[in-house]
Amino acid sequence: MMPIHWESQRSGNKGELSRKRLLYINPFHNGVRIFHFLFFIFYLLFPILLSAQTVKWEPSSGSLARDQVSRINLVFENCKPKDGTVALPQINGLEIGDPGSNSSVSFSFGSGQGSSSRSTITLTYPVRPTGTDKIVIPSFQIETTEGTMTVPSATFTIGEPTVGRGQTRLEDVANSRLVFPQRTVWAGEVFSLTYNLALAERYSPRLSGLPEWDSTPLIIEDWPQKPKITGELRNGQSFAMVNYEVRAFCPQAGTFALPPLSQSVALATGRSSIFGSDYNQYTIRTDTANITVKALPQPAPANFSGAVGQFTLKARAVPEKVAVGEPITWTLDLSGTGNWSAVNALPPRSVSKDFRVVQPRAQKTTHPGTLFDAVLSEDVVLIPTKPGKYQLGPVGVSVFNPTTGVYEVLHTDAITVEILPAANGTAPVVPTGNTSVSSAPTGDKPLPSTGDLVTPPEPAAIPRDPLPAAAPVAIPVDLANRLPWLIVAGIWPLLGWVILAYRNARLTDPLLPRRKARERLLRILALATRQLASSDNSTSQKIPSLLLAWQRDAAILWNIADAVPHAGQFKDTRWAQLWRDT
Repeated sequence: MMPIHWESQRSGNKGELSRKRLLYINPFHNGVRIFHFLFFIFYLLFPILLSAQTVKWEPSSGSLARDQVSRINLVFENCKPKDGTVALPQINGLEIGDPGSNSSVSFSFGSGQGSSSRSTITLTYPVRPTGTDKIVIPSFQIETTEGTMTVPSATFTIGEPTVGRGQTRLEDVANSRLVFPQRTVWAGEVFSLTYNLALAERYSPRLSGLPEWDSTPLIIEDWPQKPKITGELRNGQSFAMVNYEVRAFCPQAGTFALPPLSQSVALATGRSSIFGSDYNQYTIRTDTANITVKALPQPAPANFSGAVGQFTLKARAVPEKVAVGEPITWTLDLSGTGNWSAVNALPPRSVSKDFRVVQPRAQKTTHPGTLFDAVLSEDVVLIPTKPGKYQLGPVGVSVFNPTTGVYEVLHTDAITVEILPAANGTAPVVPTGNTSVSSAPTGDKPLPSTGDLVTPPEPAAIPRDPLPAAAPVAIPVDLANRLPWLIVAGIWPLLGWVILAYRNARLTDPLLPRRKARERLLRILALATRQLASSDNSTSQKIPSLLLAWQRDAAILWNIADAVPHAGQFKDTRWAQLWRDT
């Protein structure tokens, strides 16, 4: 039942009841009034709401795909990060990259309320989840230009990564694995390690950088810049098989669980634009790998230097026949493939005390682009003090061969050198006997000599092996010899410029027609003079034509445009009189 009431109205000053009106009270009408009132309150507070400062994540919830790069925004409203930096809290299971920045300003205008603005700074972070369940970005405080702000927490669920519109599982499109030797390896043994990456070609895969791997405790070579790529058919699909091959060794024994190796790959999503297909970035990971490393057999030989691998030992002496006082270089080379990081010195050598010795220093040379192929060389300079024949060596060193699993001793043959008497027939007398010459580890100071060994300064010229042939090079030329050629080379462009400038000046000269007319006048006068002097009537008949040519060129010379000039147009009185006479 709708409520009613009576309302009385009086007319004029008589105060008489003139009419009665029945009024209905409409609840909807009252609701509209309330809505208008609330809108008015919001209108008054709207500029205040726009000026509030907040910092928040957008989105603050949702789902992220594991091992797939996504982007989340940290939005600053009406404030800025203090000092332009943001320190995020530690977030387990989420890798965060460097953010991109974007700023915007919006304005609002209201009748009677002026205008207000809102500034927004958005930091876009690339993120890659590595967990399998849920990721929570905890609430944290951040210093802004408007004071300390609290950033609310954000929660994301982690799902399996998918590719393309068909939501194909990532593992069906891209997968990888590490291939180790099937057998157990020895400590220090260099072995081949292969990383296989299979990519479905229908997604137009692109590699983004090199594989990333914390290989501790393995020591590995650098990944090759260009992997080997082959094709393979799997379940009716074409796959690109990307293979990286490196070598590695483990310096210690034990069983180790190696962390997954990751590779960043871009795959086409199936959407296309005028610039080509759109790509998403994914991280492909291998499974955790286990490797068992055996300790070397014990006890090791006394002269074992720690070398594990396949090595060769060579020795040479240059020259093998010298006179007393002349130097001999005795060189020892250890080369091969192995754990060179553990090999820094060669075995000591024994020489007669009839030689003065310059203490050796070992030098290691690694082949370019490798860690496990090198040569360790050591030169000993011997200066004989007595004539005779002497033997240098043999020298032996123990290494461990991982292929056979036993220690091997590498030997060099003895080298016989002949020492001739000195040219003056005299030679110093020193105690005889044997002394040991030990090499210094690479990078250390030479070991001091022992006994009665005298170590003189290194001679100026040490005989070595002949230098290898090199490519021919140009003979340096003195600048004084090249200076005339440089001057000549500089004159030709200048001379050409002068010729072209003169030609251009002649062609563009505004007085060129008058100059040409003057030259023709001189030729006409000379020809007319010769014809008048001639007694031949035939030549004298050409005088009228020459006179007409003279008149035409005279008008051009004086810059008269009329076809038939008159004498008054000549500025020179002599030419005016001459024109009347002709």
